[in-house]
Amino acid sequence: MKKAVVFLIFPLLLSLTSCNKILMSAAGLKKIQEFDSVNFEKTTEYFKELYPATQSFYVSDSAFTTYRKSFAEFSRNELDQPIQILYFDKDQLKSFHANCYAKPSLTMRLDWNYDGKFDNYFPKTALEIPNNKGLHSITSNFNIPVSKDQSTIVFFWSNMLNRESKRAFKQIVDNIHKSPNHEQPNVI
Repeated sequence: MKKAVVFLIFPLLLSLTSCNKILMSAAGLKKIQEFDSVNFEKTTEYFKELYPATQSFYVSDSAFTTYRKSFAEFSRNELDQPIQILYFDKDQLKSFHANCYAKPSLTMRLDWNYDGKFDNYFPKTALEIPNNKGLHSITSNFNIPVSKDQSTIVFFWSNMLNRESKRAFKQIVDNIHKSPNHEQPNVI
């Protein structure tokens, strides 16, 4: 009898591992072989429906590696995350969020407002930010023209976590609406 119970439990536990295709699919994780321009365009159209002033750019692996090096003061773990949200007040980084800091739920969704981080505009940062991180570190790496006279939100996302990227973007837009001055920041 004991062997039968172990025999039944082992496959169940094996099916619940994070590498399982069913569990990965339930979490919205997609395996990416190459850049999917059609899916990229569909997702950026969704972003523009929520916030029309959104600018979207494809970032190559080499450009992303350069970005990670320019933010070397951060842990590599933060900078390797597929979803990152960076809030800049003019040129100064004020708030940083990544999917590893959002609280997961049993429904396979991330709670970006965990601990009330997005209750106010600018949101509470998820980690301590070095004083010298400016927007120019990103705009120069990616050659993005943006005014540094207003706040800017940089949103890194991936088709690998498309559903969660859309939820994170919705959290950004909801947070923008909490701006006391009805600010309309640049969103990249």
